Amino acid sequence: MVLTAFVVAIVYFLIPESDGGQGHDEHREDLVRQSQAFAAASASPPGATPCEGLWNYTRTLQDKSLELGLVPPFERLPDRATFIQACDELPQDVKQCLDRGAAKRDPARCRPAMEELWEDTPRGLGRLFRKAGPTPPSSSAP
Repeated sequence: MVLTAFVVAIVYFLIPESDGGQGHDEHREDLVRQSQAFAAASASPPGATPCEGLWNYTRTLQDKSLELGLVPPFERLPDRATFIQACDELPQDVKQCLDRGAAKRDPARCRPAMEELWEDTPRGLGRLFRKAGPTPPSSSAP
């Protein structure tokens, strides 16, 4: 939490005030709300299994983002049972990295596993939900 506040303070300091501070204040408020969403997710229950803990984190982050008026991180979330089942089917090396402290203990192994986790692959959960944000334009056949 202290690190988050420090990052917010640094970004706040670096944003130019060319618009009289209006954009500066809006951006600062966005960063504060984003920090609140991630803090809430980090405080979510760890769960009985790493997959349940990941569900709790993901659901809390989504819900808190919406509550705070932010663009949610995910366009859609699967239901809990679908998420847990898909997560339970992940390879053991990926599931070991779901433990909240694992990335800190073994970042060289867990960072690539966590990046792959959200991809739309058999080893990832991206097939269950999509990240929110701009959607690429669809190409139509002539």
